[in-house]
Amino acid sequence: MNRLVILGVGPQARVIPDLLSALSDWELVGFVDCRDERPCLVGDAAAYAVFDGSDFPETIARQTGIFRPLIALSRMGHRKEWIRKIGELGMDPATLIHPTAVLSRSAEIGRGCLICPGVIIGPGVKIGDHCIINSASTIDHDSVLEENVILAAGVHLPGFVRVGSGTFIGVGSCAVNHVTIGRDCLIGAGSVVTKDLLDGILAAGVPAKEIRKL
Repeated sequence: MNRLVILGVGPQARVIPDLLSALSDWELVGFVDCRDERPCLVGDAAAYAVFDGSDFPETIARQTGIFRPLIALSRMGHRKEWIRKIGELGMDPATLIHPTAVLSRSAEIGRGCLICPGVIIGPGVKIGDHCIINSASTIDHDSVLEENVILAAGVHLPGFVRVGSGTFIGVGSCAVNHVTIGRDCLIGAGSVVTKDLLDGILAAGVPAKEIRKL
């Protein structure tokens, strides 16, 4: 049995206990309040311990023993800080894949990833470390997600799409084949990306257009 500690107490963290109920090889120890988001631990999530992020991981390790972390923060800046921290500590982040997700045998999934219910990942897809693929999103053949990418629910990426590290793609968005979305971009909900986007761009609309630089 693997012990899991979730970094974050917001909406993304809140859904993980339900996902874990479908997995038999993980024990949730609790959550870490990283002080960057409003707590949203209700329902099943409210039953678990909440640790202070200021003394991570020492206090948790003393109380629970060896555990594996999973970053469930929403803000990219804070995610990057914690990715760096657990890397410096030499920790092995957990990857969770819901059993209803469909993954090609040739797909590659990195460390510290969260793959939610109903996700479909096609052949030749490469997903970097610390990515979150939310419910009912699809990533088709030969597409690449670099490190620390978040796809909100219902995002659809066709073949040969590349998404740069630190990018968030909003709910219900999609793209056309062969486009590249740069690093540290924010794509608004319901957008359709029809052409390449440079790094650090806020884009939205149908078709998605640059609104401003981030």
